[in-house]
Amino acid sequence: MKNVINLQGMAAKVTINSAFEQFVRVKRNMNLSEESVKCYQDAMKYFTAFFSGENFCYDVTLDVVENYVAYQKSKDLSSVSVNTYIRGLRAVLYFFMERDYMPRFKVKLIRQEKRVKNTYTDAELKLLLAKPDVKKCDFSEYRDWVISNYLLATGNRLSTIDLRRY
Repeated sequence: MKNVINLQGMAAKVTINSAFEQFVRVKRNMNLSEESVKCYQDAMKYFTAFFSGENFCYDVTLDVVENYVAYQKSKDLSSVSVNTYIRGLRAVLYFFMERDYMPRFKVKLIRQEKRVKNTYTDAELKLLLAKPDVKKCDFSEYRDWVISNYLLATGNRLSTIDLRRY
């Protein structure tokens, strides 16, 4: 696709959709996981639903992005969720800016509230981590104890264990 350059040096005829297709192609060529690509696609899906129509990249301004952030915040999402959408969108917009499809500006994350997580008491931890009596417990009880201790000792996540095998 041949870009038409306007007086400011910006590519004047690049649509958001066509530029995003380029972005996805570049990210796949960089061997990003399909999960990462899907996150970018989700971020753009929400943004383009907000900023509807066949818009050009140069139509996206800091004001538009700030309005989008305010829109996401008004949907009663957590600040973590809003920042997830902003991060995905920011990566895409910075790609557009690098290609001179739009003017350059900074996209900032919102401040996240800190949540204090309830933790187990010492007595609860002792109960949870106590080794079951191997002679009296069933297989699933022993398996759960082994898995819990494995996760605690290694810091791995549950998704690292293929539970279908057990």
